[in-house]
Amino acid sequence: KSPTPATLYESSSNLPTISRILSTQTSRGSSNFALWNARSIKLKIPIIFDLVTSNTIDILTITESWLTGDHRQDHVLAELSTTLPNYNVHHIPRGNTRSGGGVLVLLLKSFNVTMSTIRPFKSFEYMDVTIASRSHMPLHLYVLYRPQRFKNKKATAPLFFQEFSSFLEEISTVPGHLLIVGDFNFHVNKQTDRDALRFIDIIDSANLQQHVDKPTHISGNTLDLIITRSTDHFVSNISTTQYLPSDHAAVLCSLNIPRPEPTKMEITLRKLREIDVDVFRNDILKSS
Repeated sequence: KSPTPATLYESSSNLPTISRILSTQTSRGSSNFALWNARSIKLKIPIIFDLVTSNTIDILTITESWLTGDHRQDHVLAELSTTLPNYNVHHIPRGNTRSGGGVLVLLLKSFNVTMSTIRPFKSFEYMDVTIASRSHMPLHLYVLYRPQRFKNKKATAPLFFQEFSSFLEEISTVPGHLLIVGDFNFHVNKQTDRDALRFIDIIDSANLQQHVDKPTHISGNTLDLIITRSTDHFVSNISTTQYLPSDHAAVLCSLNIPRPEPTKMEITLRKLREIDVDVFRNDILKSS
């Protein structure tokens, strides 16, 4: 039986499936990483999109997302997911006891990611993300934000030194790469800052190394840090952006971990050139 005009152009026979690979300029031997204190992401999704796409970022970590976990903010995460559809979003909302805060990780969907349960601390918030790979040791990523003061205006530093030391003891034996990033709110560039010196001493005592040596805040201070084991050399090419719509610059670097295989998509296209235009036009007129 011959096909009718309608079935002729609706037939799936003229809808070939084409496999497309979404490639980037990044070598699969390394991943592009970024850290940014956004001071709220609510109206900054286009800025995040530009930061990710302009720098071919595979993993973006954000402090001070200012997300509270309230369902009325679900549209913000939905907009972020829609704007960057090849990325997964994981976040920990800010605590009820402090202003600011909230930490978030945005990373390619093709990464094998596990979110771990976190232990609550009073002086800082963090999230624990593990990125696994069959051909490479796992990456344990901790994204941390420390406010300078509690809501009662008391400084967080004295308690932070205790809690952070305990935190480092807990994670010191995790296998694979260890990467601790975030806004610690210490001026580590100042040799006379007592709190900064004590913080650096804690890091040194734990056999860790802080890599950022450039200003990350509009004041000229270095607050946003990237920390690894001192014997683990997988971070390189550290740079900072111009100050984005925040008082912080983004910190960029390369991680010596393989980026995942490019995302594959199947796209169905209609063979428009093979459609009989006259038959198509007549059929439309008949249906009206």
